[in-house]
Amino acid sequence: MLEVVISIFVILFAVVVVLAAAAFLVMEAIDKIDSLRDKAPWLVKLIERRESLNVLLAVCVFLLLGNGYELVMKEIPEVPPPPSVKFITPPPPLVVQPTETPVVKVITPQPKQRAYISFLEPVVTFTVGSPLSVKFGCQTTSDVPAQKVSCNAQSFIVPVSNGDVSVEDERKIYTEFEAASRPNPEPERPTVAKGQVTNGMIPSAIVTTDEETLLNGPKFALLITGSLFYEDDFGSHRIDMCRWVQPPLSAEPKVWHYCLVHEGIVN
Repeated sequence: MLEVVISIFVILFAVVVVLAAAAFLVMEAIDKIDSLRDKAPWLVKLIERRESLNVLLAVCVFLLLGNGYELVMKEIPEVPPPPSVKFITPPPPLVVQPTETPVVKVITPQPKQRAYISFLEPVVTFTVGSPLSVKFGCQTTSDVPAQKVSCNAQSFIVPVSNGDVSVEDERKIYTEFEAASRPNPEPERPTVAKGQVTNGMIPSAIVTTDEETLLNGPKFALLITGSLFYEDDFGSHRIDMCRWVQPPLSAEPKVWHYCLVHEGIVN
């Protein structure tokens, strides 16, 4: 029901608008005629004649067209031009080539290493009527060279009891050797690199027949004592040696026994 009422109202409003527009046009035409009466009275007299109805109608149409043109050109605002749409293309993607990461080489300081040097197995030459020959040597076994090396040794004849040398005799003999032995002077102490050997010879007297008898028997053995001094980045070090040969001394190959004391690294 509400929709019908609204429709009727809209129709009536449209009729009123049309009638108002017609009245406006008539009033406008009358105004134009009055203007013509003042400015062109001869034209009004011509139009007032009955034969001039067609001319009047043409004039009215002309005036209405003029009003329409004036209305369109002056009263109605000019329609603005449509907006100009400008599409801006985005810039092309920027391709960045990856750069090589610089390689940072970290050099860590190498820790200090200790030098290691040790006694080699002595070489004994035993002949009656000749000096007892005992060759010894000290060899570096580490990559770090041993500095200021002093390698000394001495030989002794010691008693053997039950096939062994007593600890008391080992300690006594080494004490005697230590009291008489001293490190070599500084100028005579070389630097020994890895694999190098510093050799020495133990000075001995000529072997007598009695000494031969003792050394070739089961009750006496040849005992070698030694002391090794050297230095490295950690300071001064000492190594003791105490070894004896399984009697008889003339037997080959010779079997060496390590003492229970004074054998190995001291510091």
